[in-house]
Amino acid sequence: MPTKINLKSVIPYLTILIVGILLYARTLNYELVFLDDNRLLVDLKWFFQDFSNSLKVFTQPDLLSKLFYRPLVFFSVMTDAAIGGGDLFMYRLTNLLIHLVNASLVFVLFNNLQYSFGKSLFGALVFVVHPILTQAVVWIPARADTLLSLFVLASFISFVVFLEAISKSLESGGSCRGDLFVGPSARRGSSHSRNPRGTRQGSEGILKRSNMLWLCAHSALLMLALLTKETAIVLPLACVGYWVCFKRGDVKFASMTKVFLSWAGVLGVWLTVRHMILSGVSNPSKLQLSTVIQSMFENAPAIISYIGKIFWPINVSVLPILKDLSLVYGVVTGVIFIVFLFFSKTKRMPSIVFGSFWFFIFLAPSLVIAFLFSEYKIYLPMVGALMMILEVIPKFDRKKGMALAGIVLCLLAAKSFTYSERFQGRWVFWKSAVKTSPHSPLAHRNLGAMYYLENKLDEAETHYKQALILNEREPMVHNNLGLIYQQKNKFSEAEKEYHAEMVINPLFHKSYYNLGILYYNQGHLDKTAVLWEKAVTLNPKFVQAHTNLAKLYLMQKQPQKAAVHIQELKKRGIAFP
Repeated sequence: MPTKINLKSVIPYLTILIVGILLYARTLNYELVFLDDNRLLVDLKWFFQDFSNSLKVFTQPDLLSKLFYRPLVFFSVMTDAAIGGGDLFMYRLTNLLIHLVNASLVFVLFNNLQYSFGKSLFGALVFVVHPILTQAVVWIPARADTLLSLFVLASFISFVVFLEAISKSLESGGSCRGDLFVGPSARRGSSHSRNPRGTRQGSEGILKRSNMLWLCAHSALLMLALLTKETAIVLPLACVGYWVCFKRGDVKFASMTKVFLSWAGVLGVWLTVRHMILSGVSNPSKLQLSTVIQSMFENAPAIISYIGKIFWPINVSVLPILKDLSLVYGVVTGVIFIVFLFFSKTKRMPSIVFGSFWFFIFLAPSLVIAFLFSEYKIYLPMVGALMMILEVIPKFDRKKGMALAGIVLCLLAAKSFTYSERFQGRWVFWKSAVKTSPHSPLAHRNLGAMYYLENKLDEAETHYKQALILNEREPMVHNNLGLIYQQKNKFSEAEKEYHAEMVINPLFHKSYYNLGILYYNQGHLDKTAVLWEKAVTLNPKFVQAHTNLAKLYLMQKQPQKAAVHIQELKKRGIAFP
């Protein structure tokens, strides 16, 4: 007979699925916003659509910044390209499905942390619909954080179950001696010693294998998390925090030895591989320890703004910067939370401590660099915030509790529904960025770029100059002004802007390429060749420069030099005309 399905066990996941699809279905047809997504899915489309490149993502740094080793992120993008043929729908669908899986894992985690069924489901649904997590779902490059969260949550749940299994075996009379859990009767020689020895050893062996499977799952998922994003390196700290807060009395230090050894093994392998991949990469942007500490100290106020947005998501922004963030909401939230905590009769202080610990350790890495204030960075720390919130929620009778929960979820979903519209395309996105973050040079720079693409040169020039007022060393702005002046036939001004860009941003390949275009139109072919060669040296994947160099060398009757660049084009599946 077929096994009956327990509806109560299925309903939470169906609810999460239905709510998530209803909320985000329309975003599956959104366009690109031109914040790294165009670089990832347009500039590198040739790479991702050739699945034979799948192994290459594991043997080189990340394809955008060259600063990190995150192969699983790019492998997932390549898989989407293979399935969907490069259509944006597939990338967005995968982002949404990852989010829904994560919400389901949040429900499982809260259940394992002894929250009630109702609170666990409420917390998971808040995770689905909260506006501060909207960017993580609808902005494709945020997948690094959502995929990281999937592996971190699954790994942590495996760790929790592993400790729980050890704890229960000890409570039932087992004692951990080496790899076996031996009951007290075996030590005392009681009447139970008359049981067949093989039966006892068999049950001990099953227990041992079961525990080891959970530990192996935890370790394997930790490795996957590390291969997704470096933030996963703090997961062992979160596990230690859980053990200290909840299980230190049941699971002694000696029983944690295998866990510590597994962490050492996983981290050792990952660090070795990562060092091998990144060691040969020239990285002038590498941060020193002193810079990291200073950056985290200067950016710490962002934590207050995040706290405010969790409880009062009315000041969400597609591109927030500290100068335009209000800290009032965060301060007020902190005071209210302390009051609720003080008067709460059902709070569990270990859960409060652990929730706050989770929130801060997973948020801390995002404070290392000033521009990392994007709201999707709160995605994984949000789980810790929800733990604390669930602890201070007062008890209600069933009907009243469901009504209040429904109101809260509807309000959050309504805000997310309208907020997601800001990600529907590049114009809406960058106008919203300038409106909510008027002191952001990046926002003005990229809104200027949107105007330039529409051939509205005067409006573009206005925003480029505003970006330089806010930051005189804002990268790419001088290059973009050079393009405007070149199009307006102000060639001397354009040349000055390109040279200014090279001083500020000497590794930006397009400034050399664009100046080469200027010289080419003026008939300075030797200067042109030098500049374009510099461009492909800085960016060997720069297809347009390879194409133009091949044409230039053929025109100059230098077929051997042209053949080099034609070969580079062939490597990328591009036929030279």
